[in-house]
Amino acid sequence: MKKMLFLFPALLLLACSQPAKVDPNAEQAKKIATLYTGTLPCADCEGIAYALVLKPDMTYEAKLTYRGKSAEPITQTGNWKLEGNKVTLDKPAEGMNQFEVGDKKLTMLDLSGKKITGALADLYNLYVPEEGAPAPQLSVWSKKYLEGIEFVAMGNEPSWSLDIDFDRMFRFKSISADSLNTPPLLAKNWRDGVLTYEAKTEAGSMTVTIAKQPCTDNMSGENFDYTVTVKTKTKEYKGCGRYLRGALGSLWTLKTMNGAAPDPKAFVKGMPVLQISKSEGRYFGNDGCNSINGKLKLDGTKATFEKGISTLMACPGNGADEYTKALFSVTEYKMTDTELTLMAGGKPVLVYGL
Repeated sequence: MKKMLFLFPALLLLACSQPAKVDPNAEQAKKIATLYTGTLPCADCEGIAYALVLKPDMTYEAKLTYRGKSAEPITQTGNWKLEGNKVTLDKPAEGMNQFEVGDKKLTMLDLSGKKITGALADLYNLYVPEEGAPAPQLSVWSKKYLEGIEFVAMGNEPSWSLDIDFDRMFRFKSISADSLNTPPLLAKNWRDGVLTYEAKTEAGSMTVTIAKQPCTDNMSGENFDYTVTVKTKTKEYKGCGRYLRGALGSLWTLKTMNGAAPDPKAFVKGMPVLQISKSEGRYFGNDGCNSINGKLKLDGTKATFEKGISTLMACPGNGADEYTKALFSVTEYKMTDTELTLMAGGKPVLVYGL
């Protein structure tokens, strides 16, 4: 019995002397719990001002302000966890809710938890704001995106650039004498993935051709999806271009109709295309047979296409009729950087791509 009495205090002393186990994730979580801010890309606004507070009690608060649409932020709250160097928010459960931890920054990851790549990748970084710290260095593409530019083209020998905001302006600059700003333009022609825009102003005139053909910059070696030509009175400029975001004023090509890929044989003039002018409240395009245009009413995400005028070419089959029937049934729309979806009663009826 005496041996047992001596043994118990010894075991108790030993237990008390063992260091407590420290959860490395918990320690790191305390270090990164702070405010992070940035501007995320947005398909139908000027950018999302995003402020995320990770709190030491493993809760968070996020405020999202959709610039150009509303000054009132949307607030989200919930719990967060840290696993390795990855932060996960519990809301939205199926959205982009994962971040990679960096040096005084968080990088938003895609839906599969991987880093986002492409021209606007640096806009997915959120930084710890510090007084007096230099502003984050953004790529030229990200800077133009934040200016509201939707399509960018550039070339060399001589150096030139073209910035397009389809609802506001076309801005052409060249190291030579040619430079021109114009109001928004609508495509004059579209065929086989080639768009043509024409501008005539008191300052001069130009014709812009955007072809969906791969292009490689002859100085940087960077690859682009579009080949661009700009003709002025004095010179022809050739180069490469890319969309930075989708815009209603882009020329959209039909991908699916009533949930299915349309039969190309049903459209004698190629797949139907659509271009929207918010400033004029009109739509333009073709139904795969005839050119069409008419009035359009937009209110937030609500949309109504009114029957307008069209050319009167006889159209074999019923593809064009099915398309216009779907178009005039539309009640709302949604848009991403690469797709425009027109819906009727919440159900997609026409889906377009760039």
